[in-house]
Amino acid sequence: MIIKICRAYTDTQEDFEDYYQEVCLQIWRSREQFRGESKWSTWIYRLSLNICLTLIKKKKNNRQNTDSKYLPSEVTDENHSFADESLNLLYDAIRQLSEIDRAIILLYLEEKPYEIIADIIGTSPNNIAVRITRIKERLKKLLDGKIN
Repeated sequence: MIIKICRAYTDTQEDFEDYYQEVCLQIWRSREQFRGESKWSTWIYRLSLNICLTLIKKKKNNRQNTDSKYLPSEVTDENHSFADESLNLLYDAIRQLSEIDRAIILLYLEEKPYEIIADIIGTSPNNIAVRITRIKERLKKLLDGKIN
């Protein structure tokens, strides 16, 4: 689960390794704060997602300060970490979604119920159902013709 989250929010192997390491470190540091109000996996997912989003914001701020040109949807050889090319294409398409839509679709792909997704994201299950339909349509357009 942590690997999938980090993979969806990074564009290079180096960033993936940095994010993964930071998420694991923060989970270890924060484990005492788990209050049992949700499932352990929900807490881990929420923590992992928040850490990745924070790292993205820091990276964006650093880029703005250095005036570098960066395209998050740019596909490079470093992005392709899976042996199955269709899986690489799917993750490339997922990276083009908004940060919150990435989180929703990753939870959906993990076969989490809408109620759990809504709890993690902080919205209603009905809103999640609508968003998932729209995300699927967007991914279909992004992938149309790329996967046989």
